Amino acid sequence: MSCDRVRPSLKKKKVLANLTAKRELFEETGAKEFEILYMYDYSLEIDGKESYAALFFAEIYSLENLPDFEIGEVKEFKDIPKNLTYPSIQPKLFEKIKEELINQLYNMKLKKA
Repeated sequence: MSCDRVRPSLKKKKVLANLTAKRELFEETGAKEFEILYMYDYSLEIDGKESYAALFFAEIYSLENLPDFEIGEVKEFKDIPKNLTYPSIQPKLFEKIKEELINQLYNMKLKKA
C-alpha cells in the first residue's frame, strides 16, 4: 500500500476517533460546551487479548442533563476516584495525562520567558 493511500486513511480514522470521543464525552458526562484534545494512541492487554484505544483530554465548561444511557450521575473529584472500571489501567493513564499537561505548561512558560 502506498503512503499516499495510508495517510488519508489514518487522517480519516483520527477524525472518526475525535467524533466518537466527543459523543462519548456527552453520553458519559452531559458535556455541552467543552474543548477536547487528542493525546495519543495506546495498547493494553485485557484477558489475554491486546486492545487498542485513543486517549483524549477534555476541559468541560458546561453540562446539561445526562442522556438516558448507561451513566446514572456525574460527580466532580479533585483526584482520581477509588472505584474504577479498570483500576490497573486508568490510574496510569491519569498520571500520564497529568505529566503531559504539566510539561506543556512548563514549555509554554519557557517560551514566554
